[in-house]
Amino acid sequence: RDDGGDDDDDGDGDVDACELDAVIARAFTSSDASTTEGATARLDAYKARNGFWRACVRLYGASGRAETKFWCLQTLGDLCGGMLRGERGQDVLSDDDAVMLRTAIGAYVSEAVTTGDANAAFVKNKLAQVTAQTLALEYPARWPSFFSDLVNLLNLGAPGVDMFTRVLEAIDEEVVATTEAGRTSRGELAHSMRIKEAMRADGSLQLVFDAWHQCLTHFAQSDSALAARVFTAARRYVDWVDVSIVASEAYVSCAKECLMLSDSTGCANEDLRAAAAAYLHAVFTKGMDTGVKVKMIINMNAVDICAALQTICSARPDDFEEEFVTQVTYLAASIGTELLNANKMENITALGADLSSQASGLLHTVTPVILASINSKHERAVLATLPFLTSYISYVKSQPALMLTAQPALMGAFQALIARGAFPSDDDVDDLDWNDGSNALAAELAEDVFNLRAELNVQFRNIARLAPQLARDVVWQVLRTAIPSEGNGGNVRWQNVEAAVSAVYSLGEGADDAAVKPMSSAELVKATNGTGAVTDTPLGQLAISLIRQWGPNVGGVMRHRIVAPVFLETCVRYHVVLERDDVGLGIALGAFLDERGVRHIDPSVRSRACYLLSRFTRPLRCKLSDQTGPILSALSVPLTDAARDIGASQANVASVTIVGIQSRAMAEVGNDDRLYLFEAVGMILGADDVDKATQIEYLKQVARMLCEQIEQAVAGRADDNNVQLATRAIVAIGNISKGFSERTCVATRPGTGEIFRSCLEMTLKCLDVWPRNSSVRNRVTAFLHRMIELLGSSVTPYLAPVVDKLRRNAGAVELRETLVLFNQLLATYKTMLAPFVVDILPSLTSQVFSTVAREYAQASATAKGEIALNTESVREASDLERTWLTTTSALGSNGLLTLVFAGDNLQASTELRESMINRLMDAATSHSMVSVRKVALQSLKSFVEAWTADSSPEAPRTDTTALVRGPQQDIVPGFTQFVIERVCAECCIVPPLRGDLNLADAVSVTVLNESTAILSLAFARQREHIERVIARVVLPAILPRSSPEHVAAVAAEYARVCTLAKSQSSSKPMRALIDAVREEIANKGPVHGFAPKIARRGM
Repeated sequence: RDDGGDDDDDGDGDVDACELDAVIARAFTSSDASTTEGATARLDAYKARNGFWRACVRLYGASGRAETKFWCLQTLGDLCGGMLRGERGQDVLSDDDAVMLRTAIGAYVSEAVTTGDANAAFVKNKLAQVTAQTLALEYPARWPSFFSDLVNLLNLGAPGVDMFTRVLEAIDEEVVATTEAGRTSRGELAHSMRIKEAMRADGSLQLVFDAWHQCLTHFAQSDSALAARVFTAARRYVDWVDVSIVASEAYVSCAKECLMLSDSTGCANEDLRAAAAAYLHAVFTKGMDTGVKVKMIINMNAVDICAALQTICSARPDDFEEEFVTQVTYLAASIGTELLNANKMENITALGADLSSQASGLLHTVTPVILASINSKHERAVLATLPFLTSYISYVKSQPALMLTAQPALMGAFQALIARGAFPSDDDVDDLDWNDGSNALAAELAEDVFNLRAELNVQFRNIARLAPQLARDVVWQVLRTAIPSEGNGGNVRWQNVEAAVSAVYSLGEGADDAAVKPMSSAELVKATNGTGAVTDTPLGQLAISLIRQWGPNVGGVMRHRIVAPVFLETCVRYHVVLERDDVGLGIALGAFLDERGVRHIDPSVRSRACYLLSRFTRPLRCKLSDQTGPILSALSVPLTDAARDIGASQANVASVTIVGIQSRAMAEVGNDDRLYLFEAVGMILGADDVDKATQIEYLKQVARMLCEQIEQAVAGRADDNNVQLATRAIVAIGNISKGFSERTCVATRPGTGEIFRSCLEMTLKCLDVWPRNSSVRNRVTAFLHRMIELLGSSVTPYLAPVVDKLRRNAGAVELRETLVLFNQLLATYKTMLAPFVVDILPSLTSQVFSTVAREYAQASATAKGEIALNTESVREASDLERTWLTTTSALGSNGLLTLVFAGDNLQASTELRESMINRLMDAATSHSMVSVRKVALQSLKSFVEAWTADSSPEAPRTDTTALVRGPQQDIVPGFTQFVIERVCAECCIVPPLRGDLNLADAVSVTVLNESTAILSLAFARQREHIERVIARVVLPAILPRSSPEHVAAVAAEYARVCTLAKSQSSSKPMRALIDAVREEIANKGPVHGFAPKIARRGM
């Protein structure tokens, strides 16, 4: 049946071609949006008509507009695509309509060829696409002559070849290619398979490839660009066409001719050469038996082809474009990879002795050819060699006997990796000052170098692990070449020095050497030929040699902005060696402290040096303790600059990209790496080996400077500059404190603790001036956390004022931060904090409740009755609520419940206690977030464990998993009864039976486990009471239609499961019981008032 119905209803007869042409023109070319929109809507209405495609067939030939032709083709393409996809309303064409469509497409293609450039390229591409879709519909059943008709285009010369190639490329893109083109449905795979099988069966593949071969023979010399397009199109089909066609002698000879192996002048067409190389690459990577592929490589002299191409590229490296060089590399690498596969142990036997021997010889011949591309100036070509190098290293590693044979190739690769990862010569980039950190081009090019080096270093490390002695020998050679043993360094190139130092650094990554890896004494003696000195290990000798030469021999290169930080990184990596070499340590320390480090002219290098110095001093703090005075004197100016220089606070951004050896430091806004300089000072001053008087003196000096900065900021205007000055000083003091321990500040040298306590007093003043500033709050809170760890109980007098300041006029986010601090205080001081908690908890809890209620009320008002859960304010309120629930749980886990809510505080805390428990009950029974229910139940469990009376017998318990015994009587009058009758029933039994939880979800299962834990505790302490409540009150309400005997049986099962839960961690028994009861409820009909209150993940 025709897709448009009868001819009378085909809908195209009333369409005026001129009018349609004008509408299309308005849709494509009008600058008025409303005109374009109206025209587009009208065209969509036309397309919705049945059989409208016939009008497009006529209009294509009648119109001279490229836009009209494109739109008509698009409509025809939609028709064909819909039929291929089996969309509703797109039936199979009748025989007459199919003839009409085929005839039209054939005429369009012929017209596109004969008119040549008169048709726009986008129209030709669209025509090729529609032709491919028509093929998918009609071939082979109703258009068996498609490919012979298409081949006839070649009689029309170059335009015919062009259209012929476009159509075949479109066939691959639109029909044949599946997974790689994103078409994976069963229908699309079936269409692809049908077309491919038909082309194989009727000889169309041979016809097409013969036609291509004729084109290549004819146009290789006269029209190289067209011949390159032919090779590119043919490459698409290689993967699924028989090897006898794609690798025939004719094609191989043609490819060799197009490669022009004898022409090294650079005059040959590179596009054609690249296309021919890409075609051969596709042939060699085509799936086939290993033996067949090895024979093909031998018969085609593939290795000789690669060697000749590599010779051509190497002879005139500046004359060839990236595409050609890259395709040559891909070709060689693919052949090498196939030969590697043939040389695997599992394939050697299958190949036989003779073929295996030839494959091995070819592999050793082609390997240096491939690895030579690492030196290419084109990055794509370099990266193309790396997968082969990875495989080659694995191959040598799997067969240690090959190590000697492979050494020349590995050495050449290792040398090339170092050389290619170096910075380009100053002559390669005109008028570029690499030493200018503000130069955007220099920064961009440096980033490109480091990104490439990151790729190369993977292979660098692989070779270093495989052949460590070889790697060290190469690095020694590179180092000697870069830094002469004598001279003043005037002729030293910074690029060579940077590459050599980076190689020394990279060599230590993951190396099995005591210079970078802890070793036992026996291992160290073995590694050092009996001396046992770290400086005598192979890497230790290399590192010391480099560091000791870091002087006149290097000259001004030492201060280069790219070289300086790399050397400092290397000193950090080999700190173990420096700890045992005083001369080297002095040289390294000098580089950190002078204009090569923290005083460098480039701000990014200064910033990086500050961070690296903190890492350098941490392991060497004891070794450096006798140099405390000179070090801090040298750092006096940099310390002041780091604390006060707000303008360069973003230097950390540049500093982490200034070297290839990258590591992220302070990431939070307002911090930068220069503040790590204070951590370095703290590491040096905090060492026990530092004289006490010296320690106090210098700590006072630095602390005084920072406190004065805070005081000036607080006394000044409340602007952003003063905020930054204050917060930087707070962070600096916190960094200093990292070098001190609680033992030092509290026990052995309490004077240091007094200094930090005075700093705490000063930082708290910031909250009076900027109470709502998030940066100030974060820094002060973080510093208080640190002082709690450092000063212990001496901080307690400051806690209540701090919490009061933090919660003053606080929103949900600020209150949550306050609760986080409060929880840390509970975990640190536990019962010692009871007076503070009694004082602060009522007002804090009231503020939390009112803030959560206000945020939810505002969200409800905004959404007209429904709470808009996806708003930021509701998320913040929800986070605050969860944190408060965690706080209530922390009260129990830290032994504060009884101290705060019972005993002397029993009456005073009644209102707070009841409001908190009621809040926990509501969250545990009806909250929509399953994670909140879990925390609420954990908090309730804390109250239950602390206050539920224990009426169980006094028999000794041998079970190690038994629950802890509770008090003999109620600590809070009536609480035990409340737990049994309300908590156990409403929070633990009813919600799971009601269907609130999805027990297929892991988080929901944890909620059930918490419920079971509370029930187990109740059964252990009040067995008779809870059994009576479950059997007589809870279950009869849930199972009103069940017999008393059945209810009693269910109650007994509850008792058994909860008792069993004390000694088993599995939730399966309780889940099985809940499933059985819920099934019974479903079978006997709904219970009034028992609708589930679903709890889900997320909001």
